[in-house]
Amino acid sequence: MPQHLEKKILPYSAEQLFQIVADVGSYPHFLPWAVNSSVFNQRENQFDAKLIIGYKLIQTSYTSHVYLTPFKRIEIDYLNGPFEYLENYWIFHSLDDHQTEIEFFINFHFKNVFFQKIAERLFVESIRLMTLSFEKRAMQIYPKLTYQADTGHH
Repeated sequence: MPQHLEKKILPYSAEQLFQIVADVGSYPHFLPWAVNSSVFNQRENQFDAKLIIGYKLIQTSYTSHVYLTPFKRIEIDYLNGPFEYLENYWIFHSLDDHQTEIEFFINFHFKNVFFQKIAERLFVESIRLMTLSFEKRAMQIYPKLTYQADTGHH
């Protein structure tokens, strides 16, 4: 069962990072395997989202309920799709106006053994690519603050 917890300090406000993660409708613009996404049943600080994901010739979709605690936490409750289960959340710890520690957790298991084997083989690489994609998105949207990974300066 792939499971991952990552903590990282990024040179953006909690509000900026929260808005990028909460904008599920934009995922196909910057997440490499997000083929399409839609948001529906929007209510205050919560909504349902359908995400179509694909890798090479394989595509599948799933639906989740997303709970927003503005600028602090995003929790994703899996509703239906190809997973036996999916646990996922983001936590945003504001360190100051220009630095936030993000905590990202994901744990899942596909119902389909074939999908699960592919996921296990590509898991670490795909999680790194995903978190890097969110960082690059932040750099695109908020270009004034750029992060020099090699020096730690911004």
